[in-house]
Amino acid sequence: MKNQQEKQGLILSFAILSVIFAGCMVFFDAAGISGKIDFLQESPRILAVFGIFPLFPRWFLFGCLSGALLVLCGYGIYRLKTRQKRYGMLALGIFLALWVNVLCHSDSFFFLYMTLVVVGLFALANIPPVVRSAAAKGLAAQDSSKDNAAQRQLCRMEWVRFFPLKRFLAACAWISCPALALIGGIASYRKPEEGAIGVVLLFLAVAALSAPKVWRYAATPCHCVPVLNKIFSKQEIEQLLRGETFSEFPLEDASLQKHMPILISEHWLFVEGLLISRQFLLGGTVLRNTLTAGGVYRRASWLVFYYLDGTKIQTRKTGIYLTDEKSQSIKKALEQIAGIAIPWSCKQSAIAEKYQTVFPEMQDRKEKIRYLLTHDISNVRQEYAAALAPNREPHKKKRSQKTAERKG
Repeated sequence: MKNQQEKQGLILSFAILSVIFAGCMVFFDAAGISGKIDFLQESPRILAVFGIFPLFPRWFLFGCLSGALLVLCGYGIYRLKTRQKRYGMLALGIFLALWVNVLCHSDSFFFLYMTLVVVGLFALANIPPVVRSAAAKGLAAQDSSKDNAAQRQLCRMEWVRFFPLKRFLAACAWISCPALALIGGIASYRKPEEGAIGVVLLFLAVAALSAPKVWRYAATPCHCVPVLNKIFSKQEIEQLLRGETFSEFPLEDASLQKHMPILISEHWLFVEGLLISRQFLLGGTVLRNTLTAGGVYRRASWLVFYYLDGTKIQTRKTGIYLTDEKSQSIKKALEQIAGIAIPWSCKQSAIAEKYQTVFPEMQDRKEKIRYLLTHDISNVRQEYAAALAPNREPHKKKRSQKTAERKG
């Protein structure tokens, strides 16, 4: 009991000192920015072997000292509460305290720009995954009974991978090329300069060559629905989504459930920002690879899906790397969702050949896929499983032949 009281007293003392040192650091930094207190603006000098060298202003030295003491007090509170040693966290805290004081220095514009760049890169690397996870989890909480529920679901799915923003940026990047060419043409007409016509022609060439690709990307509806978005319109996809209620598929790995949730409905699967038809799905698996760039090894993993017509769909790199254990968990979940166990050694050509035998009387691709998406095709899926199952008879024959040769 006495030790607990002493501990609480130390924590309270450190908290009071933290407030005092924080106030001191703010005071010294404000004095440095305002430049009103002459004593704090002076720079003490030290005598070295090569002469007398000025140090930083007093406000900067006092501010750095106050920041370091603030971090030490905070670390003391952390140690008393958790009884854990985190020297890396202590070093990082002291570095950040020094960095804050450097930003207050009058000659620290470079550090300010570097801070903005670092913060921007950190935000670009960490905010999108958080937004994607929150948007995906929010999809499971949507009410599907409303009239515009399918439209809202599709809109949320599009924003999981920021497809509307990417479409807007692609259009803006293309429009800037002819706009710059026009501005350059007007400027060169008023004041001819050597090489200006070449730059104008370069912008026009880039705009002409990239126009078909940018147009296809901007005009393609529902980028979150691969393959099917090139066959059906946005209104038709919304009609296929009508009445679907999504829920999280339970995964064995807790980190996967948190960072890479899999949402399923009666006829659809939503994972990694892509909407996959369960009706048209043949199976899914995990691909992993180690990329080498400049001597640095980077591990990456992808999810791969196959449709009944042999079309292959590959996601972007997963937000978290799928280790052996995580890969097995994902593969097991995808096998349960697809409902078909097929060997992944089978080729896309074999799947496409089998697709030609399914309802051969339907020649129109769109109508055939629409029928497969909206009707019970359990018998067709069983035919696929039987046709693509691994053939073990040749291996059995070879083994029986070898056994007979040994006995003979």
